[in-house]
Amino acid sequence: MIVSLKSAFTQEHTKNALTYSLGIGAAENSKSEGLGITFGLGYQREVWNDRFRIHPNFSFGIFNNAQTTDVSDVHFNTINLRLDLNYDLLRIKAFSLFIGTGVTVSHSIGLLGTGGRGIDGPSRTSSDFFRETNFAGNGLIGLRFNPQKRKMAYELLLLNGSLGVKSDYVELKVFQVRMVRKL
Repeated sequence: MIVSLKSAFTQEHTKNALTYSLGIGAAENSKSEGLGITFGLGYQREVWNDRFRIHPNFSFGIFNNAQTTDVSDVHFNTINLRLDLNYDLLRIKAFSLFIGTGVTVSHSIGLLGTGGRGIDGPSRTSSDFFRETNFAGNGLIGLRFNPQKRKMAYELLLLNGSLGVKSDYVELKVFQVRMVRKL
């Protein structure tokens, strides 16, 4: 009886997980720039020696330039499809410092408003919608707490950025919190 209770309460190690993230960030493309908040959802799979993880994910950002004066009003959203490969650079028990790289396809949709001096010169007299798709390379660095006998791991992404390939696209997230739910 004791043996069966013990086995019922121990967690088996799994290589699969769902991820949920929330963070603050900044984004810029050829039409706009702003600060905002980002949300993310993804799948994570350990692929080699419990140190490499592949992480396809989807993120959504809401940005505006309300904190900047003398510029045209801008409100825009970004939708990103990312594929990252993360590596535990340094690990001490359940804690690790990790780095990552990958690729992104980003689609921005927004409204360029009136007022101030915009990116494109003097004060705008009318509002315009814009859409823009960009391809980018990713880089990230973060801290991970992954207790082996728990269903949740936690990551603090200190710096998580995407830089456009042949474009003006940049998206930078700082202090993004990611929860990793082991399956």
